[in-house]
Amino acid sequence: MSKKIKERAKEFYRLFNKVFISVSLLTLWGIIGLTNDIYTGIFLVGLSLMITIFIVLSTRIDNYISNRKYNRDNK
Repeated sequence: MSKKIKERAKEFYRLFNKVFISVSLLTLWGIIGLTNDIYTGIFLVGLSLMITIFIVLSTRIDNYISNRKYNRDNK
C-alpha cells in the first residue's frame, strides 16, 4: 500500500511540475503579448493553454496505458 502511495505521489509531482511550467509560460507569454497587441496576447494565452491541456492529457493517457499493462502482467 505504501509503495502505491509513493508511486502516485511521484506521478502527481511530475504532473504538477509540467503544469506549473506551462502556466508560468502562459503568464509570461500573455504579459509579453498584451504589452504589444491585445490579439497577440489572446493568441499566446490560448496557445499556452492548449499546450498545457495537451501535456496533462498525454500524461494521463500514458499513465492509464502503463497501469493497464501492469495490471495485465500481474494477474
